[in-house]
Amino acid sequence: MPHNSARWKDDAFFSPVKPPPSVRLSPPKCVPPPLPSPPQTRTTLPVPWYVQFKVRPHFIQGEKMSLLPAVQRKANDPRTSVVHKCILDFLIANAVGSANAQPWEMIEIHLAACGYTLSQNAFQQGLLKNSRENGYFIGSFDHGTRGYFIIDTQQDAELMRDWYTARITKEQARIASLQKDAASVGWTI
Repeated sequence: MPHNSARWKDDAFFSPVKPPPSVRLSPPKCVPPPLPSPPQTRTTLPVPWYVQFKVRPHFIQGEKMSLLPAVQRKANDPRTSVVHKCILDFLIANAVGSANAQPWEMIEIHLAACGYTLSQNAFQQGLLKNSRENGYFIGSFDHGTRGYFIIDTQQDAELMRDWYTARITKEQARIASLQKDAASVGWTI
């Protein structure tokens, strides 16, 4: 069968095409590569992924305790999305401790510099909520300067506890109000 050169010239499907500039082929440069795992010996067994973030380390008396190592582990976890890695890297570099809390606008600017967009609501319902359920608690507060931070000291943890206590008290008052309103029409809830 003779070679049909016209067919091969028109067949652009198989020719290499440079992607448009808006297409990202690799993670942004602001996301550092994950740290290598320490070598394992025959006497150590790998810790299953579902246990890694639930186990709390035991600290020596007088040693500084912080949730920063847990956040660093999450940032270096290969299952963490590149957008969440970008946010965690920003918080690690700029928001360790409540005194260094960063407002959402600064996180958003950093995301844009890395080539990503994420709404504050998506952040709160995604990474922030996940952090509070999986051992790498990211703090936030709205007293004075509103912002997000990595809990670094016992005072940071107490600040979050006090914030939650106040929030729960408000919600309990709303439940009591609802029960009172329901009772006024003869309902028992």
